[in-house]
Amino acid sequence: MSQFSRTCLACGSEHLNDLGALPPLRSGSFGGQPTEARIAAGHLLRCPTCDLQFRSPCPTDEELTKLYETLPDTVWEGYEERPYWPLALSLLNKHAANRELLDVGCFGGDMLDWLPAEWQKHGVEPCKAARELAGRRGITMVGHTADDLAHAESAYGAIVSFDVIEHITQPLKFLGQLSAALAQGGCLVLFTGATDSLPYRLFGRHYWYGSFPEHVSFYSLAWFTWAAERLDMKVSAHHYLTSERRHWKLWAKQCAQISVHTLFRVLRERGVSETWLARLPLIGRAAAWKTVPWWKQATDHIMVVLTKK
Repeated sequence: MSQFSRTCLACGSEHLNDLGALPPLRSGSFGGQPTEARIAAGHLLRCPTCDLQFRSPCPTDEELTKLYETLPDTVWEGYEERPYWPLALSLLNKHAANRELLDVGCFGGDMLDWLPAEWQKHGVEPCKAARELAGRRGITMVGHTADDLAHAESAYGAIVSFDVIEHITQPLKFLGQLSAALAQGGCLVLFTGATDSLPYRLFGRHYWYGSFPEHVSFYSLAWFTWAAERLDMKVSAHHYLTSERRHWKLWAKQCAQISVHTLFRVLRERGVSETWLARLPLIGRAAAWKTVPWWKQATDHIMVVLTKK
């Protein structure tokens, strides 16, 4: 089902840098659920024109949407405050043009449900079960995907989209659809993995964030700045954050594990025998690991605010 791209997914440039093979995928699963879909790990490509990085080959947006539609409402459920929600609320209070708020990729509506009642809460979500859950929470659902925003009646003062754009294979089009639904002076608040964060720069294509089959596009502040200029928007704020509550012992453990795993992969790619590597202290443990260890405690995400001029 995957397709190989010879041009940038955002700007269409044919001048791409092949950064090498991505980590082995968590095979047989999508969104943490069993699937029969065949998705290749592929290579990580980088566009020097706009600074987008992306998986190639990768599924199309239509194929990804079909996979999301069938996920149960228990996937990615939180029911507790995420560590970056308070920052998001402060940015919304500062930059929103009005209190009409849309969450694109809201899933069961956890974040919207957490927000103060003064906000008029709307959602977009492809997963049927999650969409129904959000509706039961009093959230007005306005569509399945960003394509449905072409028919939106509201001019939203702000649109949030957390942990979504990394699932999108046409990111500039996606942001354009969101921008078109904003009121004048409104803002987009986005949260995703950051390729210009220190952890991502250290581990590059070996980083854990690329091991999820649903993660197809990877972003930096430079890319958001490039995109904003083409959408008549501006970057009004940005913050590098962790996606999880930090516990330093776990931070250190996960850092050590991904470091060992990356060293193992680099040595193996340079021709060192896997049998010999398996005999080494610490590094030998990585020989038995089927997928890259997570480092979800790391400061490897970015929250960026794009304001409509």
